[in-house]
Amino acid sequence: MLTMIGTALLLFIATLMPGLVFAEELSYVVDKPVVKSKSETGLPMATYDFLVNRNADTARVWVYFTDKGVFTKAEFDTKAAAVRFSDKVLRRRAKTGTDKVLFIDLPVVPEYIDEITARGGTLRHISKWLNAASFDVPIDKLNEILQLPFVTEIKPVAGFKRPDEPTVPIRPEDFPTQSLAPDALNYGISQAQLEQIHVPAVHNMGYDGSGVTLAIFDTGYRKSH
Repeated sequence: MLTMIGTALLLFIATLMPGLVFAEELSYVVDKPVVKSKSETGLPMATYDFLVNRNADTARVWVYFTDKGVFTKAEFDTKAAAVRFSDKVLRRRAKTGTDKVLFIDLPVVPEYIDEITARGGTLRHISKWLNAASFDVPIDKLNEILQLPFVTEIKPVAGFKRPDEPTVPIRPEDFPTQSLAPDALNYGISQAQLEQIHVPAVHNMGYDGSGVTLAIFDTGYRKSH
């Protein structure tokens, strides 16, 4: 019943505020308010069973929110004015035309967090990019939290158990040294691969990646690889 009321309320707001964007229509990478509709399916039984089987007392979940407390462009601009970026971030984002405050940059509404912790949730992480927060929540509070008007859906926090792998010692003889100039790069056994994509040629032109920030997402590294 509350879900139906919440959806109807969002539709009513949309008729009054044509500048409002619903998340299903556009991503969060916009400089205007975004509202995500509440899930009509509730908490799927398969999800509930998974959480109970993982821990019968406490569920480790992501709670996604419908909005960030702004519903007009004026409200968005007011909240965006409080967001600050470093010069480095502005230079990086200017390359993609995003050197302005976007919906993903606005903070998650703290009152939404408080409402969940008041129901026994223990806050773990907050993601303004997802407009969500992860909690450890009592199993018997999941449906109550899902019925809150600003909660759109609940998903389990993904888990991974790394299998044991044999330790392979590193042997210096497997990595022969090369006679190189003092300022030359030693590509080691990756020389042939890098030459295929012309990496040494780019380095010789003076491009070495200085000042570039990289994010590497991986499940781990094998030292013997």
